[in-house]
Amino acid sequence: MKRINILVVTLGITLGMMAQNQKGTFSVRPMAGISIANLSGSLDSYYHYQLGLTAGLEVEYAISNQAGISLGGVYSQQGSEIDGSTEQQFTDANGQQLLEYSETEGHLRTNYINLPLMVNYYIPVVKGLAIKAGIQIGLRCDERLKADLLFERHNYLPSSNNGGTMQPSGIVAEMWSRTINETDACKSVDFGIPVGLSYEYKNVTLDARYYFGLTKIDKSQELENLRNRTLSLTFGYRFNLTTK
Repeated sequence: MKRINILVVTLGITLGMMAQNQKGTFSVRPMAGISIANLSGSLDSYYHYQLGLTAGLEVEYAISNQAGISLGGVYSQQGSEIDGSTEQQFTDANGQQLLEYSETEGHLRTNYINLPLMVNYYIPVVKGLAIKAGIQIGLRCDERLKADLLFERHNYLPSSNNGGTMQPSGIVAEMWSRTINETDACKSVDFGIPVGLSYEYKNVTLDARYYFGLTKIDKSQELENLRNRTLSLTFGYRFNLTTK
């Protein structure tokens, strides 16, 4: 009976060690979930979150029982919904006061193969919980920019109903609209920093990760400076490979 108890305790300790990162071991984690993507730029109010899919796998090497380094290959649908308008008043060279109004509505869909290199630290006090950070290169594999643009320029005239102040006259000095439909508006490579948290229970992992794009992704010469911002939520399963 005593031998059986010792065997049970030994087996329990061994299984507990296998459930955690063990120094010198490799593991593979396929994963899939959703991406909640947006863009950051000079016209932040124009850009709105859109849902997409993400899937891939990561290979991790345990450099200690509490830390690992992982390299992944992850397909991610990113981009943004675009919906916004601007209005500005100015005076032209002839002293005429004008009001310019522009409106944009559409979306940018960009699909990437992301290659995140992460350092993962497993918090000893909360078994299964890890914090992670690293660097990421994104290789654009598909893209579609579609948007409807509207532009109007109005003359300003003194208004007798408002103390003689300048008000839009309703006279349209210039107006045009057009539709943009492009497949090559963004650069082919993106670079940034992913940070996140994950929780693992019986090899099933829930991973939440936020990506801060550092590079300008649009090819335009304007000062738009679009950068990717993406939150990804994935479920995965860790397959522990042979020890060193």
